[in-house]
Amino acid sequence: MSEVPSPRVLADAAAPARSASTRKPAVPNAAAPATKVQVPIAGLPKIARVLEVDCRPYFVVIAYPAFVGFAARAWPTGSPEVVTFLDDGGEHRFVVMLMSAYRAALGALEVTGEIDERHYLRRHEDVRSGIKAEIVESATRHYIVQGYFEERDVRFPEPRPQRVPSSAD
Repeated sequence: MSEVPSPRVLADAAAPARSASTRKPAVPNAAAPATKVQVPIAGLPKIARVLEVDCRPYFVVIAYPAFVGFAARAWPTGSPEVVTFLDDGGEHRFVVMLMSAYRAALGALEVTGEIDERHYLRRHEDVRSGIKAEIVESATRHYIVQGYFEERDVRFPEPRPQRVPSSAD
């Protein structure tokens, strides 16, 4: 596998080019759909690594096959901006994105479903304390907003079997 560039090298590559001209900020597309794409919480791609620059999360690394499948469902009109791909033998293995861009892209989605809250609260005392102090809404909400990006240990509830009505019903 090729050598992974350091977070500082990636940060320098991702920094916008400096120029004498100033650019106007991008204006959101007025024709964007009003409804968000629904994505099941258990369907979020697993984060392989979070790379830090100056002790702050800066990049997110996701396995290429998981990202491509997820991106096709979540963002049918185009995925968030990718900083680089990590290749091996000419094949993409990982996608590297700015953490801020990935967070913004996920924020445009409606994440549905729940996590196993009992498990999450047993594993994460800070979340339990936050809920008790009414700072955190729920374990599921914490995971969606913060825990996912921190790669916190999580479980998803087992799907409940659907009862099939019999002819006697």
